[in-house]
Amino acid sequence: MISKKQKGDNAEKKVDYILKKSGLFAIRSPRTMKRILIKGKMMYISKDNDYFNLYDFIAKSKNEDKYQSKTFYIQVKSNVSDVSKCKKPISLFHNLHCNIFEYSQIWLYVKSKGFVIWNYNANTKKWDKNFMNLNGKVIEPFTYSRGVKK
Repeated sequence: MISKKQKGDNAEKKVDYILKKSGLFAIRSPRTMKRILIKGKMMYISKDNDYFNLYDFIAKSKNEDKYQSKTFYIQVKSNVSDVSKCKKPISLFHNLHCNIFEYSQIWLYVKSKGFVIWNYNANTKKWDKNFMNLNGKVIEPFTYSRGVKK
């Protein structure tokens, strides 16, 4: 049985591969270890350090004009139920702090199918959805939750 942490790490590695393959400069939030005392024993736990407590990746496009290069803030999820929980804080952050060359996205990894990618549109204040295979190509929608397209 695979743990939640392993499932998430696997999804993040696939996103990292796709971002770099598409020519973006991508950095992944670091994971740190924290010592805690449990029942008299010192234990280490892994702690996530998401950027702005929201994003797993920051990716920049390579543009001739550095003032117009695009920045992508990406949160990676591997469980459908987690996606709706992070939409509101991400949209609030985006509305307050991002400009027209910055994009907030949520990537949901669907095992052996690819990714469902939600893009936040600051103009309409809505989330648009795309589907991508594991090679980074945009594809037709596929089912990813109990056989129902969302």
